[in-house]
Amino acid sequence: MKDTDTATELAYRRTISGLSPGRRLLMSTDMYDAATKLVYAGIRSSAGRALTSAELRKEFFLRMYGRDFSTLVSEEILRRLTAARTGSRSVD
Repeated sequence: MKDTDTATELAYRRTISGLSPGRRLLMSTDMYDAATKLVYAGIRSSAGRALTSAELRKEFFLRMYGRDFSTLVSEEILRRLTAARTGSRSVD
């Protein structure tokens, strides 16, 4: 989907390319932080109840990365995320 006209897109690219690499990196990390906060807020809002830390991590992973992996791989990642935080990490 392209919803930006060419002149605006070119102006944006010129502006961004004029920034230092460090500034562009800082902007990207700021945007990721903002997106993370929005995702967590959405999870909390739709849950209808207080969630545990493990439930929040699970929902965050599923919303951000759930479609990037097969079901089998996602299940393993979720298992390891939970195990890593509870101290019951398996050795395999």
